[in-house]
Parts: sequence; structure tokens; C-alpha cells
Amino acid sequence: MLGGSSTCITMYQIIITIQFIFNFVYSTIDFYSNSYLMTEMNISTTEQTFIITNGSYIRLNIGGFFDLDQDSIRELQAAQMAIDDVNESGFISNYKLQLFKNDTKCNPAYGTDAFFHAVFRQPQLLFLIGTQQWNVTKSIAQVAEYYNIILFSHSVSFITQAKESNSSYPMLVRLAIADELHNNGRIEFLKRHNWFNVAIIHQDSIAHALTMAELSKRLNSSNITVIIMQSVSMSNLTDGLRTLQAKKARVIFASFDAEYKATFFCQIYRTIDKLLRNRYVWILTGEDQYWWNKFTLKESNISCTRDQILQTANGHFIIDSVHETLENSTTTIANIVCIIDP
Repeated sequence: MLGGSSTCITMYQIIITIQFIFNFVYSTIDFYSNSYLMTEMNISTTEQTFIITNGSYIRLNIGGFFDLDQDSIRELQAAQMAIDDVNESGFISNYKLQLFKNDTKCNPAYGTDAFFHAVFRQPQLLFLIGTQQWNVTKSIAQVAEYYNIILFSHSVSFITQAKESNSSYPMLVRLAIADELHNNGRIEFLKRHNWFNVAIIHQDSIAHALTMAELSKRLNSSNITVIIMQSVSMSNLTDGLRTLQAKKARVIFASFDAEYKATFFCQIYRTIDKLLRNRYVWILTGEDQYWWNKFTLKESNISCTRDQILQTANGHFIIDSVHETLENSTTTIANIVCIIDP
């Protein structure tokens, strides 16, 4: 899908996640004695249970981690719809799911804090679900290991599939495909437009470096020349953009965290002349297709207006999974770019 796909995680995706989780739940229940299962949690002590009875059914507690701002509340709504659907369907008789929401604020630090709040201030959780942002998921998965709690990620695709990832995040079960599996689509997109010379610029981090290195490898093996691949920090972003200009790169893959994408396009606005900006094609990676609704100028310390950023970013591409049906549709969710015919 091009030009931005929905960040709203559909109810279908979450139902699939929950049904997958139930296989784990059902096998786990047998490990606990009935007397333990029937014990209510006492919040003032360390006596907590995974499962709490409530009359005629046994309650299973799930910790949900979401960005609860106005633009992302749909994720929580979709999750709750999925929970309600599973409960009403009687997928497992005598058991009910209960979701405890936690706000990550789309920030790894807040996400980690939300995790500890969930562990120590909420009924003991059988497992966790979330988040939408890869860097928040990464931070939660790292601490979840020490508490032996499984985190099911229903959407994150940016954590690499490499074997190293399995050992680094042993408690993470990812149900979305890895970002690198979109590389075939990116290559076909380039070939369709006869773009055989590209550049790559990415945030200075291990995750972005690994992902872009894999993309570069696939591009070269497909006879697409990578003019330059460079890693930049926010402090030397201007130098990086000037290097792209000097190399005469026009089709450029850009890989940055969601919170830095506005800064990236602001710097493009200030570095590249207005008459030249429209000559560039920007192809973004990651699953934050509505990033332009998520940044706050004051909090991000950005020296551009929102209109300047949106003007510069207008027409960029994102190649990602489709999260909703687009049958008989001719545009993406952004309503600006036509879908390529098969």
C-alpha cells in the first residue's frame, strides 16, 4: 500500500492475536491448582493470581499497551471490540478476558513506566499485548523478560527477523511480518517507475542500520544501484542532506523513528531549495503512517510550521502491509495516491 496505510489495528488482526494467545492460555491453566486460581488478588500484598473468579466464570487478565492520544485511541477501541467478541463467542467456556489498558504515550520511557505500573499496581497479568510502535515494544519486551511475562505484538514489524532478535527478545511473540519482508514490494515499485539509482539515509541506531543494510543488499542483488547509504543523527542531519544533494540522489529511502520524521522533513525544508524539493522522491519505512498527526511542534522543538512540514512531506511513499480491505478502492487511506494495479 502506498502513500500511507492505516495505523488503526483492525479488529480482525486482534481477534487473530487473541485466538493465538488462547492456545497458550489453555495450556497454561493446567499448571495452576484450583485453590490458587480461586484466590482473589490483595493489592496491598504480594499475593496475586493470574486468574480471578467472578461468579460463574474465571477471569483472565490481559495487559494492553496503547498510545491513548486522540489519533490512536482507535487501537484501544479495536482491542476492546476483539475482547468483547471473544468473550461473547464462548471461545473457551467458563473463561472471560479482561483488558487493562496502559498508556505508552508513543514513548519508550513512558512505555516502560506503564509496564511497571501494570506489573505492580494492576491484577497480575497472564500476558501482555501491544504496542503499535516498534521502539516502545522493544523497551517493554526487554523488561518483560525479567518478569517472565510474554508480550504478544499484534502489529510491530520493524524488529528484525534475524536470529539475534530471538535471543534479544525471548518473551516477544510477533504476529506481524518483519519490515524487511516488504523489500520485494519496494523493489517492484522501483522497477515499475524505472528507478534504478537510489540512496538511503537512516537514523543512527542499530535497528535502523540493520534494516537498511538488508534493504541495500536486496537492492544491489536486483540490479538497483545504491548511490550512498548514510547514517545520521539529528544533530548532523543537515550535512547528511547536503551529501545526498552532492551525490545527485533523487529517489531516497528514509528510515527514522516516528517522533523524528517531522524533524527530518523540517530539515529538508530548510536545507533544500524550494524549486528543487519537488524533484525528490521520499520512500519512508516503518509502520507509523499517520506520523504527521502525532508530532507536537513545541514538544519536538521543531523550527518549522506544520504547514511547512506537510508541504515538504507531501507525496512521500510508505510501502507497508494493508490493514483494511481496499477492494474496489482506487486510493490509499490518505486519499492522495492511486494503488498500483497488479
